[in-house]
Amino acid sequence: MFRQCLYISFSAYVMTIVRKTNALASDLQRRIRPQLLGLLMPLVVATACGPAPSAESAVGTAAASAPTAQLEANKVIVRRFWDALNTGDPAAADSLMSPEYRHHAPVSDTGWVAHDWAFYKRGFTQSQKAFPDAQFSLTRVVAEGEYVTVMVSARGTHRGSYGGEAPTGRVLQLPIMAMYHVRDGRILADWELSDSGPVSRLLQGGAPPAKGP
Repeated sequence: MFRQCLYISFSAYVMTIVRKTNALASDLQRRIRPQLLGLLMPLVVATACGPAPSAESAVGTAAASAPTAQLEANKVIVRRFWDALNTGDPAAADSLMSPEYRHHAPVSDTGWVAHDWAFYKRGFTQSQKAFPDAQFSLTRVVAEGEYVTVMVSARGTHRGSYGGEAPTGRVLQLPIMAMYHVRDGRILADWELSDSGPVSRLLQGGAPPAKGP
């Protein structure tokens, strides 16, 4: 009987401690919750919305887009140059050429020889007489800094004297690679390479004859 009374008294004591602990915890939670929300809310908002872009990053983005726009503008200049040549009249490209323009062609002894725009136009006109239907297709255009490099596929029919050789009526297909120095919307210089093999085969009768009249 004594043990039973002791057990009941101890249980009542424990229940009293539990009730007081729960009451203290509830009171503490009511006091701390507003402070916790005040501390956590800025973190929640920052995580949901993300950091605002800094002035430095905005300026950097604008600066990065400017060179890209200039590269595209330089490529347009070079495309316009070849479009002008496709008309058969190189003078159509006069407005694209700098007064200091130099055309560089490869030679075996010195590596490159430079000519001005007037010399280039005379040479192109002579080639047009030999290949009056010549057309040039750009297959690759790559720009970096002030330089634009192109891969060109040239095609024309040998209908006039070329290099002292009589017309063969055969079709010439010629790969060309050229690099252009472009500044302020003008072409300052170019370096051009082409394969002489197709020309030699053409003059030797190795290329197929043109179809049609």
